[in-house]
Amino acid sequence: MTDAIPTHYHRDGILAALRAALAQMGRTPSGITPEDLAGFDQIHLRGLAATTELLQLAGVTRGERVLDLGGGVGGSARVAASRTGCRVTVVDITPTFCEVGAEITRWARLDDHVRVLLGDATAPPVPDAGFDVVWTQHASMNIPDKAALYQAAARALAPGGRFVLHDVMGGDRWDALHYPVPWASHAGLSALMHVEEQRRLIQRSGFTERAWHDVTESTRSWLAERIASPSRSPIGQQILLGDAVGTALANVLRNIEEDRIRVIMAGFD
Repeated sequence: MTDAIPTHYHRDGILAALRAALAQMGRTPSGITPEDLAGFDQIHLRGLAATTELLQLAGVTRGERVLDLGGGVGGSARVAASRTGCRVTVVDITPTFCEVGAEITRWARLDDHVRVLLGDATAPPVPDAGFDVVWTQHASMNIPDKAALYQAAARALAPGGRFVLHDVMGGDRWDALHYPVPWASHAGLSALMHVEEQRRLIQRSGFTERAWHDVTESTRSWLAERIASPSRSPIGQQILLGDAVGTALANVLRNIEEDRIRVIMAGFD
């Protein structure tokens, strides 16, 4: 699955398409802000609102070191850095996402606060005990070895550090999803685990749970509204995820309604 994931997410011409979308709106990359690109690079359910909530849960402050495992093109990292002054290292397994993320970070003039590294979230190329916060957002659905993911998170944290997540997990009918979904075009790319099993696995990795919020219902409402009234902005997730993103999101909504998936936001020490 590790080799298949970068292929699933690869798209040619992402930066060119994004430049064209900005031009269509009378904008250029110069002076762009993280919020300007939220419709494009917040590639997780509930978008910028969810990132804002996770940032509050993490309690990130100026100068803290944050590791974003499976951070895609760095949308959440740029929001965190611009709003708090923290320093974020993004690790993602998809070369295209890393290239795009690094360039957009330069556009936003945040390359002194955000760096993007190509690597596996289960064995990130970062020092042990080097971070105050480890962050994952919609990453584990593509990672079969979740124990390795959470052990890597624990190793990366300095004493007293925090681990936060916003993730899609399995509901009671998790083993029979409707496809495609944004993270998988077929069952071979999806690595869901039942929510309670995943919760226990995180705890066994040495973390102490301090917050566990099931945000499935708010996610369902957000999806239903988005599908009923789709955005007309050219700066959208179709640039990253392809034209089938509408079908994929409709399937996510159906999977939620049938208790095949649930959405969790949680914090640990």
